[in-house]
Amino acid sequence: MITLCAASFGAIFIRFAPNEGMNPVLIVAGRLSLAALFYTPMVWLWHRPTLAKMSRRVVIYSMIAGVFLGLHFILVSFSLQQTSVLVNQVFSNISPIWVALLEMFLLKVRQSRWVWLGIFISILGGLIITFGNSSGAQNHGNIIVGSLMALAACCMGSIYMVIGRCVRAEGYRSFRMCGLCLAWGRLRL
Repeated sequence: MITLCAASFGAIFIRFAPNEGMNPVLIVAGRLSLAALFYTPMVWLWHRPTLAKMSRRVVIYSMIAGVFLGLHFILVSFSLQQTSVLVNQVFSNISPIWVALLEMFLLKVRQSRWVWLGIFISILGGLIITFGNSSGAQNHGNIIVGSLMALAACCMGSIYMVIGRCVRAEGYRSFRMCGLCLAWGRLRL
């Protein structure tokens, strides 16, 4: 419940933070630090034997995923300086589209007709919201630049998810990988 509330209001708080003189990278570092402080002790306490048995490959994948997670959050923060919360969230949360595309090209997963229809409808809706929201450009900065940053953030988050899928395919649960990713993503900032 706490995570849901934090995620729901995160973009709004990040949007107002620069008005108070806060650096977006500092905001991201704080968010990742809090998440790492929350997850790391639980992962260490409950899954220490599994962590000790993790292969070097899984640890490296988790570290790389953490870097992409950090990049995702940084791009979301900078995007919010250029565009509205609405446009930012529409574009930074269409990761299922990018995950489907990455799975198709990298993991050779065949996507169904319904997935393609969903991708088309999502892209069309995102374009309508972006270009229909002319007030976002007037009030926040350059809506195109902000939208492109949000799309890049979405791509970074999608890469994080695809790497997570590869790690889970080797038998490791998301919770363990999440702890490693958060810790590494925070250290990289």
